[in-house]
Amino acid sequence: MPDLAPEIAELLARVDELDAFDLDARIRRAVALEQRFEACAGPLLLAAVEGRLDRDRGYAALEGYARDTLGVSPRKARALLRLERACAKAPGRGPARDLPLRRRARSADAGGWRLPRDFTRAASA
Repeated sequence: MPDLAPEIAELLARVDELDAFDLDARIRRAVALEQRFEACAGPLLLAAVEGRLDRDRGYAALEGYARDTLGVSPRKARALLRLERACAKAPGRGPARDLPLRRRARSADAGGWRLPRDFTRAASA
């Protein structure tokens, strides 16, 4: 098994031995963890794009950078950026108060994605 963050390794431990109720509880914890990571990933991605990190790394477009470097689909990257920019424009909104908004927006987006280890470690720090 690859080097995983402790939170993810715990979710995967002995998963084949779980009954339906324990598996359901584990899946719910996984979804909550994914939502927390997404809430952290949006501001990080926006900072990277505004700092032109994608261009500095030799990518001509966000799509290639998101896919190759971050492990995020281009659709998910664009959705996270739209959400972050909208939250920044909304009066009285801030990252901590925007988590429910991010969760609703994420559930409306059908595009799947995987979390890179860098975001996993940054979110758990």
